[in-house]
Amino acid sequence: STWNEISKPTMLDAIARTCLAIDRDDRYESASHLAEDLRLWLDNRPISVRRLSIGYQATKWCRRHPATVVVTLIATSLITFLTLTSEQQTRELQREAMGVLADADRAFSQRDYARGITLLQGVSGMLSSQPRLADLRQRVRLRTESFETAAEAQQRFDQFRRANIAQRQQ
Repeated sequence: STWNEISKPTMLDAIARTCLAIDRDDRYESASHLAEDLRLWLDNRPISVRRLSIGYQATKWCRRHPATVVVTLIATSLITFLTLTSEQQTRELQREAMGVLADADRAFSQRDYARGITLLQGVSGMLSSQPRLADLRQRVRLRTESFETAAEAQQRFDQFRRANIAQRQQ
């Protein structure tokens, strides 16, 4: 049996009990009030003589507005799917960026500053459109600056050493 088959007789019983109530104050005020409750009952809407739970009222509302319920469920599902997909893409991008940072660190330890800087600039471009990865973008920016500083220091040191060697050969 469906919910409607169970609830309709219960509501109709409430209407009948209200009509047959012994105390005059517990009965319908008029035939028009009774007619209104019967119309509500036929339209699957809450009747006036019975206090309904929120769950029951929500179920009735969903029955009266099935298109709205379907559209809402589809929209909610789509938003949830897009959010989860976006989160997954962000995690994958973060994992990839961390791998590139590790490669750049290896290049730095091998004093291959140009390769390290190139790797960091590439990962910086990947992260530029990701506001949720601002902290990682900041780390990449600081690492790039330190690589550039180390490359300049190495270049000056190499120039100084060459000049020193040239001076000794004279």
